[in-house]
Amino acid sequence: FFEIYEVRKIFETAAARLAAERATPEEIQKIEEALWQMEANLSDYEKGEHSDTAFHYAIAEATHNSWLVRLMRTISDSFHNTVSAARRNLFQTPGNAEKLIEQHRQIFEAIKDNKPALAERAMRDHLLFAEAEMAKKINKKIKE
Repeated sequence: FFEIYEVRKIFETAAARLAAERATPEEIQKIEEALWQMEANLSDYEKGEHSDTAFHYAIAEATHNSWLVRLMRTISDSFHNTVSAARRNLFQTPGNAEKLIEQHRQIFEAIKDNKPALAERAMRDHLLFAEAEMAKKINKKIKE
């Protein structure tokens, strides 16, 4: 679990930065649509997971870097399983769902506003938050 987050922090922060520099209006719309779907499906884990994954894939595609997209596809099963496990656990804590939506919104806004450094920081903050929340859950289970 933590290894996939390590990989995600490396390439998804770079992907957010590149997307903020390169995304077309159509790609920005695709990212926004995934965000809207996440908001609409906040209480439906399966649909929410799909929208969350679509959001991150749309960012990778907006980099116009075929290797980043290939990397995302190569680890897609692990990525999906990680997002799925994280979402289920994160949503058990009251307020986390709203925090996650806000974090995704900050990433989207930075990309839309062509602010690469802000997009990179927003993605890093999002991934660090998710990882830290999961670490709390894992440590709690270990102690039990």
